[in-house]
Amino acid sequence: MLEAWNDLDRATAGLSSEDAERRIATASPISWSVAHCTNQLDSFVNVTFQGRERNQFIADDRFRFGAAGEPADWSQVQAAVAEVREAARPYLESPTEAELERNMPYGGSMTFLRERGITVRYGLIRIALHHYFHIGEIASARNSLGHDVGDYPGRLEACL
Repeated sequence: MLEAWNDLDRATAGLSSEDAERRIATASPISWSVAHCTNQLDSFVNVTFQGRERNQFIADDRFRFGAAGEPADWSQVQAAVAEVREAARPYLESPTEAELERNMPYGGSMTFLRERGITVRYGLIRIALHHYFHIGEIASARNSLGHDVGDYPGRLEACL
C-alpha cells in the first residue's frame, strides 16, 4: 500500500491545480481520482480497521464510487490526503499476520461482501489495486497533456 502511495505521488508530482482539476475527454479529473482513492483508504483503513473518525473532506459522497467525478480543489485534496495517510501509516507499517486475517464487517458497494465481511488482507489488496487502476488513468491523462510521468508500477522496493 505504501508503494502505491509512492507511485501515486510520482504520477501527480508537479501537477498544477489547473491540470489537476481539468476534465480530459470523458475521464474524471485527476483531483477527483486522488480524492476517490483516498476515500476508500480512509473508509477501510482508518474507519473500519482502526475505528477512527472519517476525514470530513474525503468522506464527502462526491468522492464515492458512482459519483459524477467532478473536479475537486487540488490544494484541499492534497491536504486531506496527507491527513488520511498520516492516520493510516502507523497501522500499515507493521500489521501482524493475525491482524491481516482479522475479518471485518463490510458495508460498501459490493453487496456480495456484506454478508461475509472482508479480511484486512483482502481490504488492503483491494485498496492497492484500486490505487493502481487510477494511477494508470492519471498517468495516461498526464501523458495526453504532454507530461512525462514514467512507467507504473514503480520498483516496489518495500515489497521485496
